[in-house]
Amino acid sequence: MVKVRQIVATTDAERLVCQAARGDYMKEAPWNESFEEVMGPIKGADIEEKIGNLLRRLISAGHWGPFEHPTITFGIEGMSRVTLAQLTRHRLASFDIQSGRYVSLRTLTPKDFVWPPSYREEAVVSREAGRREITLSPSEREKLIEGLFAQMIEAYRTLVDGGVPREDARYLFPLATPVNGTMTVNARSLMHIIAIRSFGDAQWEIRDLVTQMLELAKEWMPVTFSTFEKQMKTRDVIAP
Repeated sequence: MVKVRQIVATTDAERLVCQAARGDYMKEAPWNESFEEVMGPIKGADIEEKIGNLLRRLISAGHWGPFEHPTITFGIEGMSRVTLAQLTRHRLASFDIQSGRYVSLRTLTPKDFVWPPSYREEAVVSREAGRREITLSPSEREKLIEGLFAQMIEAYRTLVDGGVPREDARYLFPLATPVNGTMTVNARSLMHIIAIRSFGDAQWEIRDLVTQMLELAKEWMPVTFSTFEKQMKTRDVIAP
């Protein structure tokens, strides 16, 4: 199962968004004023209420530009090559990915590969065909798949031990091969990726990945991502 953790993120991110947004309408540069002065015209009983009101107004109006300033860096562990391809298709983030050329894969076991739920469940929902029953039993599927993974691992070890470069021996491995990576993205782009990849027509693994990202983002920018999540669930927001 893919695991996501926050490595580092912009501090006071929601204040930064507000400062940038207010600067669009101020004669003076907002960084030359106190934050309280910058937020003066915004309605609210205190500064936190003003921040919340402005952030919700920006999201409701689709004023996404200010959300491009704060960034967050995620560490992603154990995603499949399938999900890696889907995630890096979003050219809105920066990625560093574990190298199969320089990192030996000889210690892999069949259980280390990413096993889709359909490898074990009695029935699955397919994007193309809807709900379908699987005629092979879970034990038959597991035996077949585990055996194939074991053969690939053994063949890889044999090739490397026989002098074949790791960069060439790795061609044996399937899209289920696990990989780790680092991803840095700004808040606006993260909302876009979550909006695109969290609905039912996205594949199960990347839905799981962005769900974890959303939970971490709500801790980082609570007003922003809680508001975004609420509107996204009602599809009352256009992907940024």
